[in-house]
Amino acid sequence: MSEQAVIGSRMNPKRVRVVPTFRDLLMYEKLTFFAVVFLPLQQAFSIELGFPLKVSELLLIAASFFYLLGPKRKFRDHRVKFLIWSLIAVVLISYVFHAVMPQPLGVFQGYSRSPLVDLTIYTFYPVLTVLLFFLTASLRAKWLWAAFRISVYVCLLATLLQIVAHALDNTSILEILNYQTRIRAESLDGTGDGAYRNGPFTEGQHLGFYAGVAFLLGLRHRSLTVVGISIFLGVYSQSTTTFVGVLLGLSVAILVRPQLTVWVRVLFLGITAVVVGSVVPAVRNYFEIQLAKFGLLESAAGLGDPSRSLDVRSLKTEIASRMMFDHPWLGVGAGRYGMWFYREPESSQAPPWYFQDDYRAIAENAYAQVGAEFGMVAAILFLALVSLLVWRLRRQSAVILALGVFVLVSISTQSSWTFMPIWVSLAIMFCLSKEGRSASVTAPVEHRIKSGRSDAHTN
Repeated sequence: MSEQAVIGSRMNPKRVRVVPTFRDLLMYEKLTFFAVVFLPLQQAFSIELGFPLKVSELLLIAASFFYLLGPKRKFRDHRVKFLIWSLIAVVLISYVFHAVMPQPLGVFQGYSRSPLVDLTIYTFYPVLTVLLFFLTASLRAKWLWAAFRISVYVCLLATLLQIVAHALDNTSILEILNYQTRIRAESLDGTGDGAYRNGPFTEGQHLGFYAGVAFLLGLRHRSLTVVGISIFLGVYSQSTTTFVGVLLGLSVAILVRPQLTVWVRVLFLGITAVVVGSVVPAVRNYFEIQLAKFGLLESAAGLGDPSRSLDVRSLKTEIASRMMFDHPWLGVGAGRYGMWFYREPESSQAPPWYFQDDYRAIAENAYAQVGAEFGMVAAILFLALVSLLVWRLRRQSAVILALGVFVLVSISTQSSWTFMPIWVSLAIMFCLSKEGRSASVTAPVEHRIKSGRSDAHTN
């Protein structure tokens, strides 16, 4: 294996560090690599089959085929495996229970499929996302970062296409490419005109989550390009989660893992934001919108009811929590939060558009969604998994710890727990927690020469 064995000066001279090239990756790893590359295309460039079939999902299905039938690298982290497979077991048991029980009666707002078909589809997604985690976590940290870095450029190009099409008032091209074009948000220039903010995702909250992860990974790898792009995407998304999550993550990390370099970077970014905000009205209005949502400002340009979003999310989380306690063991069924939402008297407090025929209510809190649809045990397992991965980052650098805190907090505002960037982020956290011990695998020189290929690394 040419140019792959790098002998470190402080390593055992009889051992070598295996650094595989892309060619040495197994077939399922190569397909997973490209699934991460096209991760931002969660809505744009998808195939509409009654649900958006994504490029990453097609690659992931192919990767799963090679993973199950071909050579593979073993996943040896028993705690993580136990939590994930226990969670999936609860999901499948919940599916069987709700599939054999009498189907719900009535006309359910926003549901175009039969209850059983809908239940089956929304049970398939958790299985697919768990496979995404295992496949992504099997990539070495080097290749996982390389794939994610390319995905940042994919996201930028797809977002710029939306911006240009909107500026030219040509939404037909966006509809052809299956962009989400129905939801509009406040305009950052303060005019109040509806503006897109979702990029290639379904909504701005999704783009904001992705941008926050990209920002912290860019800081970690000292990639000014990724940091700059992620800031642009975060501002464009107008996501409060990004604004609060990043600040909270960095604050916790600085307190737990104080590092001068991190202090300098955060201070530099803060001063830059203040300077730009004082000069660029759109940036200033962005911060005013975020502060107004938390009641720190009475109003912001282009924002009619500052606390509306937070109030609605709180209402839906409260209703989801009640569903969980009313159905603690197996929940109300996969994808059925919207079926039970309108049975709650408090649902009358939702905005008027929640009562349109084609609107499907969602929890908009991934933790609450798991609890409502699969029960309390599933919610505990999911939270335990995320918390375990964050806990393992406590001895890593401050920026890596900030990433873990950001993901832990931001999941609480995501519309679905099967949102693929969530699980890729968890896989990244897993790889980073293992990086010091098993990102590189050592092997005897004699074995390397004899085998002619790199040993399969273990997580």
